[in-house]
Amino acid sequence: MSAKHGVYHFRNHLAAAALVSAATLTLSACGSSSGSGGSTTIAGHKAPYASVLYDSFSAGSLSGAKWYPGQYQAVLQDKQALLSVATSAKYALPPAGMELDLTPPSGGQVTSVQADVVVDSATSTGTVYPYAAIDLDFWPLAKRLNHPSDTGRLFGRLYLQWLEPDLVAGYEVIECTPDDCSAAQLVGTRAGSWIGVDAEADTPVSLGTTYTTSVSVDPSKEQFTFSISGGTLKPMTETLDLTSVTSPFAPDLSVANFHRARLLTEMVPGASGGDGAITAHFDNVMVGVGGATPTLFDDFNTGTTFDTSKWNVGGETAQISGSPAALQMGLDQADLPASATLDLVATTGSALQADVTVTNHNSTGTGKVAAGLRQALYNDGSNGSGTPPDINEAKSDVGDVIAALLVTDTDVFYTVFRCDSAFCDRATFIQPFTSLGAVTLGSTHTVYMDWNSADHVVLFQLDGKGGAAFDPTGTNPVHSTTPNFPIKSLVIRAGDTSATDHFTTGSVGSMRATFANVKTN
Repeated sequence: MSAKHGVYHFRNHLAAAALVSAATLTLSACGSSSGSGGSTTIAGHKAPYASVLYDSFSAGSLSGAKWYPGQYQAVLQDKQALLSVATSAKYALPPAGMELDLTPPSGGQVTSVQADVVVDSATSTGTVYPYAAIDLDFWPLAKRLNHPSDTGRLFGRLYLQWLEPDLVAGYEVIECTPDDCSAAQLVGTRAGSWIGVDAEADTPVSLGTTYTTSVSVDPSKEQFTFSISGGTLKPMTETLDLTSVTSPFAPDLSVANFHRARLLTEMVPGASGGDGAITAHFDNVMVGVGGATPTLFDDFNTGTTFDTSKWNVGGETAQISGSPAALQMGLDQADLPASATLDLVATTGSALQADVTVTNHNSTGTGKVAAGLRQALYNDGSNGSGTPPDINEAKSDVGDVIAALLVTDTDVFYTVFRCDSAFCDRATFIQPFTSLGAVTLGSTHTVYMDWNSADHVVLFQLDGKGGAAFDPTGTNPVHSTTPNFPIKSLVIRAGDTSATDHFTTGSVGSMRATFANVKTN
């Protein structure tokens, strides 16, 4: 295996989970806007205007000088599925990806998935690894229901990965070790990769070349089999036998544990971060269920959108479109918390403001799906579990206190929470969701927040009319004025609303929203 490729470290896009805690707060349902000048009044506090235009999106693209992640897309193009993702970062950031989850015929267990894959283009700098892949994913039902817990999650993956300056092909079985999947390990009697060339023919794996890839599993034998062919490669097949695996968990490949088969592109960060992009086409998907011979599932030859009876479009989208131009973000999510985020490069200044329009909103089950602003306020010095990676350290979100101002199809509300895990997939609500006012679907609203670190007060405002002031520190001193990850973000969030209201199994959410006229100070 290439030295640049190793154990995956997943920084989840999961939204904060919930344990509501008491806090001292100052709230006001009424406030006033000053007619002119440099501030407004919110609940007795002066709030500086977000007067500096950060991005109006009128340039029609996401500038790498302004935004960390680039674009995410899953579209039908030339009768193929095109998946793309791009990121830009000066530090290690969450994995960002685009995926198509397959809906198995008759709801059965997929035992083989095959697809033609073409990596059209890829770039990377630093320790960021772009890849296109196909997966068979197993996840104990009890863990899926125990929100959120990835412990024991296991998947077999065949990937085409960009390792500058080469495209390599590989295969692996990965098992998540902690419950947030922030660390994982390769499992099996052996694990390996095709390092970009056929050792006998010395033939490269290349961009722009179609490769037929497949992953299959024999649950009774506890074996994964991977194969690849195409271009000038000699067909290659490898099998990993898991029968002797007992650590960290004995693999359970039963029907009850089957989670999904999927196509995906993803950017995985290393320790120092970097930037990268990848686009890949997928075609002629073959599927076998319950050990049956794979048959054609979808060749993408009909329609202009993905057949929702066959595909769940996971992940997120972010693109500039419309007239006038605006940022359009989307999220489709089922069963698990998730968020689509776009992080500002600039984290200085106290205020953050944007015009937000929710254009589509559907949800069933528990939790909420909402769009808005998110900002890291400070780090309170607390640990999570006290066991790495859930300890307070430079590359951990643990102890970071986050404020969010979010818009649904009916309401605008704010919340403050503290991250309790390395990647903030578990958190404690300091301020539960509190309404700032009612809205309607399709209406545009200006949302604003400001963090006064000297007074320990975060201000929230809707359309310049009243607002709320909240002191998240309560009676506890602020241990540090600097968050481990000083983020300011635009976000769509599918997540929890309380200690008992989890976005979990049975929850489905879909949202589209536009963002314009982002301002700071």
